[in-house]
Amino acid sequence: MPTCVKNSSQKFTYLISSNDHRNTIRYDQDFHTQHICPCCSYLLLRHIDCQGIYWYCSHCHQQMPAYNSLKILAIKNEEINMNAQEILQKYADGERDFSRVTLVHVCLCNANLVGVHLDGADLILANLKGAALTEAHLEQAKLNQSNLADAKMIRACLIGAQMIDADLSGADLRGADLREANLSGAKLGGADLRNTRLEGTDLTGADLRGADLTGVNLQETDLLGADLTGAYIN
Repeated sequence: MPTCVKNSSQKFTYLISSNDHRNTIRYDQDFHTQHICPCCSYLLLRHIDCQGIYWYCSHCHQQMPAYNSLKILAIKNEEINMNAQEILQKYADGERDFSRVTLVHVCLCNANLVGVHLDGADLILANLKGAALTEAHLEQAKLNQSNLADAKMIRACLIGAQMIDADLSGADLRGADLREANLSGAKLGGADLRNTRLEGTDLTGADLRGADLTGVNLQETDLLGADLTGAYIN
């Protein structure tokens, strides 16, 4: 293998996909790392294509794989379709990162998904009624028309999430971060929203009857047409 000379602590990431985009590999490497040819001591050139990554010497034409000198991490494609059984089994096996998965119309009623990472996931029309999602990461997730009634979402991160017409009736959202989220038309009747972050949140036309909004700053929240009958605001 070529000699590795590190000149910087910065990181650089390569994304390499096969032609059908089914296999994607991320290569994390120290930026400005230099590799020297073991035969002639010339600086090796780094070549990347859909077959992978390898080193090439323009002087003696040596070619060698770079896998042993790189930290290789498999990453998910932008869209991975999964069903309820698959995600629950993987979660039970210790996996937590399901970012960008597609779970449209999936049924995960009363599922235990505490601390799960579903950033950017497509959960449109998903049934998550009563699910345990405490400290879940759902940033930029698509949850339009999903059923999250009675879900436990304490300290969940929902920044920028799309939750149009979602049902969050009776949900426990204490301390959740809903900044810049779109909850227009959402049902939040009886929901516990104490100390949630709602700056820049769209709650136009939302049903907030009987919701507890104690400790919530609503100054930057769009509540046009929202029903706040019986809501607790302090």
